Amino acid sequence: MLSLLTTFLFLFSLNLLHINCAEFEGRLFTYHNATRLTAFESGAIDSNKALIFFEGLTDGYNGVPYLPVLNDAISKLDYSLIQIQTTSFYRGYGASSLANDAKEVDYLIDYLKKYRKKTHFVIMGHSTGCQDSYWHNKYGRNSGDVAAYILQAPASDREYYADEFPGWPEHLKLATRMRREDRGSEWMPRSISDVPVTADRFFSLYSHGGDDDVFSTDLSDDELDHLYENVNRPMMLMHGEMDEFYRSSVPQMVILERLQKACPAIKKVAVIPGATHKVVDPKAQAVLVDLVTSFLKSIGSS
Repeated sequence: MLSLLTTFLFLFSLNLLHINCAEFEGRLFTYHNATRLTAFESGAIDSNKALIFFEGLTDGYNGVPYLPVLNDAISKLDYSLIQIQTTSFYRGYGASSLANDAKEVDYLIDYLKKYRKKTHFVIMGHSTGCQDSYWHNKYGRNSGDVAAYILQAPASDREYYADEFPGWPEHLKLATRMRREDRGSEWMPRSISDVPVTADRFFSLYSHGGDDDVFSTDLSDDELDHLYENVNRPMMLMHGEMDEFYRSSVPQMVILERLQKACPAIKKVAVIPGATHKVVDPKAQAVLVDLVTSFLKSIGSS
């Protein structure tokens, strides 16, 4: 009996593993030969429409659990899903920047226009990928080719770090001093971060006014007006009601509406009930997918 039970539990665990491990069929391709950067396309791969997906810090391909249902839903709207690899993939973010990520997504758009005959692009960012989406909207060379941007979990890295790590002020003082000494490209000590991160990137992520500091709830109206000046391609922003990386006492809808006031290009904001940072709950995933598909329909295909 024990051996039969053990066998059953083993097979049951394999079945759960199969259920929880999402699989995609599609094309893996190199979009920039000099840097060997790749992207993976699934869904309606022969369509001229593509949704380009940016992961968050430490993530890579298939980094959030809702991608399979998103892939299926946008395929019905004749969009392919393109997961982009950038230099920031996995533990590489500490040596990169928003400007570099934007440059690399421009490489991808160039490639897709030339070799895949794509003409309609939407960029969707998760977590710190939201900063990438914001940055590309404002500064990207090919931002005019992007019909819209979708930002999921635009939480403040600065507010999270300040809440999570009591040593934040001293860490930031060190990064600031290193930058002042023209050592911004050097690594911060391992005692501060087990992921290699330069002083420049640390400052960008965790300082007030750093390049990544575009969603913090304590930013003034004047700061928001300045940050979102010339951000003019349509956007949708979505928070998760239970986002564990959102560390402000300000209600999520309040900051979303402040951002929308500062930036008329933000056409839609939403807080997804029951959604964590990566939107694990299937019901929350269904709400996310409904929001994305309705937004895609609203921007058309021109």
